[in-house]
Amino acid sequence: MVNLQTQDLKDVIEVSRRALECNSMEALQQETLTLMEHSLGARSSVYAQITKNHQQIQLSEGAEHGVPEGAMARWCSEFHSSDPFMHRYLERLSTQPSNVIISSEVISHKEYISTAFYNEFMKPQSIYHVMIIGLKSDDNKPVGVYGLHRSIHAPAFSAREVAKANLLAPHLKGAFQRVLAQDMLQESRRITETFAHSLCSDGIAVLNHRLEPVFISQKAQLLCGGDGSSLPDSFILKCASSLSQPSSSQEPNTFKFIHQGRPIQVEIDTTGEQNRQRFIVRFGTSGETTSCTQSMRSRMQAQGLSRREMDVAELLAIGLPSQLIAEKLYISVRTVNNHLRSIYEKVGVHNRTSLIYHLSSDHKQ
Repeated sequence: MVNLQTQDLKDVIEVSRRALECNSMEALQQETLTLMEHSLGARSSVYAQITKNHQQIQLSEGAEHGVPEGAMARWCSEFHSSDPFMHRYLERLSTQPSNVIISSEVISHKEYISTAFYNEFMKPQSIYHVMIIGLKSDDNKPVGVYGLHRSIHAPAFSAREVAKANLLAPHLKGAFQRVLAQDMLQESRRITETFAHSLCSDGIAVLNHRLEPVFISQKAQLLCGGDGSSLPDSFILKCASSLSQPSSSQEPNTFKFIHQGRPIQVEIDTTGEQNRQRFIVRFGTSGETTSCTQSMRSRMQAQGLSRREMDVAELLAIGLPSQLIAEKLYISVRTVNNHLRSIYEKVGVHNRTSLIYHLSSDHKQ
């Protein structure tokens, strides 16, 4: 049993506190790498994200500190399969309670320095000693892994440092879960906001950045076929083709898709950034676009309404009061009313009834 010193416990508390203050995944990874290097006496460090897909472990590059630029990308693409430390960590997941592995307990010096992994990847970076700190979910699945490094001239990681890292691991996991929960909440809000445009749709689907379905409504499934977790390949190809075309940021991508001889009108809105993108797909069978009507949208654009003002006007047009509009758009009632005053001024009306009449598809200007 290793006894930690008072300073070790203070370090764990400080790292945990500062990790919990981070509000983005990028900031959390960078902050914790720097903090753990200082706390555990490492000269460089990296973080890799772990996902499990079809029973296969997949690793994606995360933050890196003190290593050559692109080292993590190279490890993920060329060397992770020959990394003896990662292998040992994954092997121990279901059999060992420890979250930490150090190189000296995995492989002998003689064997280690004869491997291509060491000579082609680690040695050029002046890395010899390695500490792996794994983050596991509540059901013991790997979600992320830190790698801390020392040179061959430095001492190996001690039992005390291993105990300290083991104490840190659950706190780091908690910080990551907090940021992931925040990201999911923000993404849900963005998706809900986009759904506000599609209250009249004949079905909705959400695709991730690889155009893989995240959600398919029952209406969409009945309309396009599929098993509830997928959409026809021909439809996904049409989506990819449509999204590759230049489009105004104010307008969704639109196209028609024929399924079993039936024409389906499709609109795609994009939310999020880079690998966090989600594509909100709306289906309609009326021959019109699914966000209320194209004529109403066109009139609003002609009047110079902003995207948020159009959000408010479309919800107003289906009869929602300011309080419900505020809830659906995640804004205050005061902000809704400010938008309404701006809309009235741009359109040249003085009340809600006149606004709806002015923007309706039946109104002749």
